[in-house]
Amino acid sequence: AAAGGQEQEPETSEGKKKEEDGLAAEARARNEDVYWGQQVWVQVARQLLILSREVYSNVAFNVFITVVIMHFINKALPSGSLVHMFLPTSVIFMTTSFAQSVAAQRLFGGDAVHVAWREASVSSLNQVLLTFIGKDIASLPEIVLSTAVVSLFYYPLSGAFASLADLYQVSFSFVYCCWGLNHFLATVCPGNGVAPLCAIVLGFISFLFSGLRPEGSVVCKLFNGYGSFVLLLSPVRWAMASWLFSHVTGAGTPYLNPAFQSHMGIFTERGFKLAGVDPPDVASGVVERWSDKRGWVFHDGQLFLLGFLFRCLAIVALLCSSSAKASGGELSLGATSITTSRLLRDCLVVFVFFVFVLNVFLLGQMY
Repeated sequence: AAAGGQEQEPETSEGKKKEEDGLAAEARARNEDVYWGQQVWVQVARQLLILSREVYSNVAFNVFITVVIMHFINKALPSGSLVHMFLPTSVIFMTTSFAQSVAAQRLFGGDAVHVAWREASVSSLNQVLLTFIGKDIASLPEIVLSTAVVSLFYYPLSGAFASLADLYQVSFSFVYCCWGLNHFLATVCPGNGVAPLCAIVLGFISFLFSGLRPEGSVVCKLFNGYGSFVLLLSPVRWAMASWLFSHVTGAGTPYLNPAFQSHMGIFTERGFKLAGVDPPDVASGVVERWSDKRGWVFHDGQLFLLGFLFRCLAIVALLCSSSAKASGGELSLGATSITTSRLLRDCLVVFVFFVFVLNVFLLGQMY
């Protein structure tokens, strides 16, 4: 009996033992026991802990740089002049996007994307998706804090008839959209220094196509009407038009007086007719109004939707890159050969691109 007890059954397979004792089996068991809500909460708590340690070194520094730039812009282009009402607003939104790009790309840029690739190789793509959702939720406190400081500083300098709540609403939606764009850039351009450079270039492009020079009505009519796509993709355009609408319709504003409007030809020159502002013309879509030199934006819903679209692109890009790294450099998608896998990957990219373009044009049909 003792001899029989000393005998051990041979292992069925050495690979099976490694799989059971390895990190992959542990990760799969953990995913089965933990619900998706708990996984998201773990990512939120972890990111908030990191934020609490970086609040002075990164968050405060980015806000300080933005405030200093706002001060010098206000000195160079005083908002009290009608000639300088449009340019400083768009420049301030552009510089805000630069500062927020540095903060936003910490979540998925640099080493963070390599961490996501390792999680996909030892766990599953579901874990990568839940990590993205958790980090995005955890970024909201930083967005709220940055927007509050910038709004409190810029509001006394703006001299606008809009309220502080209007400025905070526009700024929050603009920063939310910029963070979504930078999430996408960080996942598509994981190389060192590539994503920040792309963020600066896209910030300048967003400023150039804000609809001031050239006018929004001219850009909308280019390429048989498809030129409006670049305006619809510009967060600076949406934020500037929304802030100007809050300004001309704020409490105590003289712009609604018909006698005063007859002397405000500069608004028409910039593509912002004062006719149809009060009450807002909600019967026509955004692109239709912009083509008729009525460049106003009546609410900030389009900025939130544009930021959500950028986040959807970032999720798809992150899942594709994580799947490719987990499968040895190729996006498998259940394909049996490398050629089929590449074909499916290209079809997925084309499909996602056209769905994104369709949704951007749908933003132009909203009021």
